[in-house]
Amino acid sequence: EEEEEEEEEEEEEEEEEEEEEEEEEEEEEEEEEEEEEEEEEEGKKERKKERKKEEE
Repeated sequence: EEEEEEEEEEEEEEEEEEEEEEEEEEEEEEEEEEEEEEEEEEGKKERKKERKKEEE
């Protein structure tokens, strides 16, 4: 019985670790998306500045 309990505990720990890893991956993906959006915004601002310079 003790062996079974130990196995169950190990399985639970492994599952928890996997869940944590998945959560970390999701967070990283979200951060990357946010960075990309910020870069796009900056690119738009730069283009606007360049257009103004060209018009002048």
